[in-house]
Amino acid sequence: MSLTKGSHLLLVPFPAWGHTRPILVLATRLVHEREDVIVTVLVGPSVLEKAHSDISTQFRHTAESDSARRRIRLVSAFNSNEKDLFKHLPPFAEAYPAAYKTLLETKPITCATTGTTFDVAPAPSAIVMDFFALPQLRATRAITGYSVPVIAWASGGTSSMIRLFGPENIGGLGDFGAKIDAEAARTGKTPEEIGEKAHGSVVQVAGLPAMYDYEFFPQKVHFLVLSVYMRGSRYLIAWVRCPIASVIRGAYLFLQESDGTIITACEAYENTGALKAMKSWLSDWNKSSFALGHFCLLVFLRNVFWPHVEEYIDEVMEVLMEKQFPFVVSKGPILQMSSVMRRPLPEYPKATGWFLTHGGNGSITEALGSGIPLICWPFDADQPGGAAHLTNQRGGMKPMLRHGRAPKGTREAVGDEMRQVIDDCRGPKGEAMRQNAERLKKEFARSWEDGGEGKRELQHF
Repeated sequence: MSLTKGSHLLLVPFPAWGHTRPILVLATRLVHEREDVIVTVLVGPSVLEKAHSDISTQFRHTAESDSARRRIRLVSAFNSNEKDLFKHLPPFAEAYPAAYKTLLETKPITCATTGTTFDVAPAPSAIVMDFFALPQLRATRAITGYSVPVIAWASGGTSSMIRLFGPENIGGLGDFGAKIDAEAARTGKTPEEIGEKAHGSVVQVAGLPAMYDYEFFPQKVHFLVLSVYMRGSRYLIAWVRCPIASVIRGAYLFLQESDGTIITACEAYENTGALKAMKSWLSDWNKSSFALGHFCLLVFLRNVFWPHVEEYIDEVMEVLMEKQFPFVVSKGPILQMSSVMRRPLPEYPKATGWFLTHGGNGSITEALGSGIPLICWPFDADQPGGAAHLTNQRGGMKPMLRHGRAPKGTREAVGDEMRQVIDDCRGPKGEAMRQNAERLKKEFARSWEDGGEGKRELQHF
C-alpha cells in the first residue's frame, strides 16, 4: 500500500514483548484517530509473529476498515532465530541506521524476517522511541540532527519515573550517573562498585508514602546494556553486563536528549499529584509531555526480574498447590519452565482471578484495566514504587519505614507470607480489592471516550 501524503510516524520499541506490545496499542490508536497517518513499527524478530497477532486482535473488536490496519507496518530490521532476548539487542541497534535512512529516502522497506516489502511512504515526521534505546536516539541525531523530533516512550509508573530520573527537589535521584562518577573519582572505586547504594535516608515522592531510599532497590538485579562510544568518527556498540544504575544513567540521558516524552499514565490512577509533578519537571527541562493513559501488557515473573534465590519460587508454587489455588505461569524468553507448566493459557482476563506480578507499570495497568486485583513481588526499576503506590506495603531486607519490620529472607518466611496473602485474597480484604479494581477499570475506559483525558492528550500529540 502506498501513501504519498499525510504523516508518517516511526515507532521504535525495545525488542522485548513487554515493551513492544504497548507501542502496538499506540499504533492502533493513532490510525484510529487520523485517516492520513501511517505508522511503521520496528519490531524485534523474536516478537514479530506475536505482534502481527496482537494487531489483528485489536482490530477484531472495531469497525475500522482494512485500510486502517494496512497503515500499520510491522518491520524487522534484521533476521534472527536466536531466542535469547539479550542477543537481539546489538543487531537491533546496529540495523537501525540503515532502516531509518531507507525510510528517510522514501524508499520501499523490506522486513528482514518475513520478506514482505512495504511501498513508499513519506519520510518520518516524528519518532516515538523507547527510552532504553539510547544508541538508536544518537544514531538518529547523527543522521538528521534535530530536524526530526524524537519523543521518548516512558512506560514506567509516574512516581517511579520521578524517583529514578527526576530532580532532587521533588524526590528524584537527579543526575544519578554524574553522582556515581563523582563518587568514583573521590573514592577510586569503579562506577559498578558504587552502583545504587543507599544510606537509609527518608524519601518523599509525589504519589508514594514516605520510604527509605533502599526500598527502591529491594533486590540485586544485573542487566546487559548497550554501551555506545566513539572510535575515530564511528559510533561503536558494546554489550556489557552492569547493575541497574547503568540502565538509569542511559535512560536519564535519553530523556535529556529527546524532544519530549509520552507518559503512559492518567489521572484515574495517578491522582495523587505525581502526574502533575512529572509534567512540571519535564516542562522545566523544556520538554513537551503527553499523558496518553495506559498502554498495557500481560506479565508474570517471566523476564529478567526473577528471584535470586530460586527456592522462593518453589515455595510459592508449593503453597499455591497446598491451598488448592489454581494458577498459570507465563513463560518468558529468559525462563525455561518444565513441561508441566507448558499448557495453553486460558483467554485472559476471563479466567484470571488474581495477578502475581513483579509490579511493573505495564503489569499493574493491564490488570487494573481488566478489573483484576494484584499481588506484587517487586524487584527493582519502577516496581517497588508501583507496589508502594498500590498498597503502601513494600519489600526488602531492611525495615520498612511505615511499619519497621524487616523480612527474614528465608524460604519458610516466603511460605508463611504467601499463605497469609492467599487467605486475604479469599476473604473480605480480597473482595474489597476486587471492587477497587473494577472501579479503576471503568475509570480507565472513560479516559479513552470522547472528551476523556487520554484521547485529548493523543489528539494534542
